[in-house]
Amino acid sequence: MLRGKELIAFMLIITGSGLTAQTTGEQMLFSRERLSAVKTPDPQIIPDITPATAETKSVTKAFFLSLLLPGTGEAYIGETGYTKVFLSIELIGWGLFVANRINVHKREEDYKNYAAEHAGLSGQDRSDQYWIDIGKYDNIYLYNEQRRRDRDIEALYPEDISYQWQWDNYANRLYYDGYRIETRQIDENKIYIIGGIILNHVISAINAMRVARAHNREIEQLGWRFNFDYNPFAGRAALSVQTSF
Repeated sequence: MLRGKELIAFMLIITGSGLTAQTTGEQMLFSRERLSAVKTPDPQIIPDITPATAETKSVTKAFFLSLLLPGTGEAYIGETGYTKVFLSIELIGWGLFVANRINVHKREEDYKNYAAEHAGLSGQDRSDQYWIDIGKYDNIYLYNEQRRRDRDIEALYPEDISYQWQWDNYANRLYYDGYRIETRQIDENKIYIIGGIILNHVISAINAMRVARAHNREIEQLGWRFNFDYNPFAGRAALSVQTSF
């Protein structure tokens, strides 16, 4: 039989062990509750990095867009560098065309006013051929005389006030004729300007078709997909790569 002091010591040991076990159990329960309250993060997926965009482009659409307005077909594909080049050329071309028209119109008014001042013309509502003829002869009588010699009766001008001209001197007539010829040469530049604009449309359309085909071929031949999975509670991370050729 245990003595009184020994019995008391034994009871204290039993009580302390129970308290320690209870505390440890509560701590473990609390830790489990905290873990269950934390949501395991979902795997992180990095989007496709397929070159350009993930979709193919219509070659026909790209062609006709650039044929209509240079650079728009390339913009449709995503190649904006080409767009800037072709649109800049387009704007420059039309700017040159407008400037050419304004310059020619002004020069026409200039040489007609010059003829009215130095050849005594009474009006400017005449055919283009009339403005050519008055620069070749000093007056209407010399012109008509030459037409009669050539038996070109239909080319005669009526010898009335409305068609009369008489240059005040030979030098002024030559200056007028040279200025008119130079104006016609400037006017013909519009053909080259329009030709350049049309060529820009065609080149841009062909380039858009080429770029669209290259874009589609790149997407079909090469595609990459990255999948990144990280779990901090499991202490692991995984990176997978998918590719197609």
